[in-house]
Amino acid sequence: MDQNIHYDNQNELVKPPSWWKRNWKWALPAGGCLTIITIAIVVVVGGLYSFAEGIKEDMGYEPVVEAVQQNQEVIDAIGTPITSDGVKTFNIKINNGDRSNHVTIGISGPDGEALIDLITLGKDKTLTYEKIEVYVEGTEQVISLDPMTIDQK
Repeated sequence: MDQNIHYDNQNELVKPPSWWKRNWKWALPAGGCLTIITIAIVVVVGGLYSFAEGIKEDMGYEPVVEAVQQNQEVIDAIGTPITSDGVKTFNIKINNGDRSNHVTIGISGPDGEALIDLITLGKDKTLTYEKIEVYVEGTEQVISLDPMTIDQK
């Protein structure tokens, strides 16, 4: 028997199977798993975003940031314009409808950065500002704002 004979199994009349027919056994489960994972990630990220936005609204810190942006002592310390860097830390305690929020908000200006330390107390959605202090970073300067001067919206 001649060992140099080459057998060609290709037949030009038979169309080769499509990619899907050759690979469906692994592509279908992999695609399904990736779809489920993607949907789960979107749901979790959306939930976290909604939670963060809800917390942001419930803390009532926007009027405080506006008041700090107009405070002359803060302007002298970090310059103007003053922009909010968002909530750095927060702590919420709820006991029988009584709420206590402790929020730290980062702010920055052209001459430096600072942290707003805000404590609010209240019942349900009604909040009262208890303490508002601005700590200028890099210095030991603490600027206290009178909570009664803040227009609560």
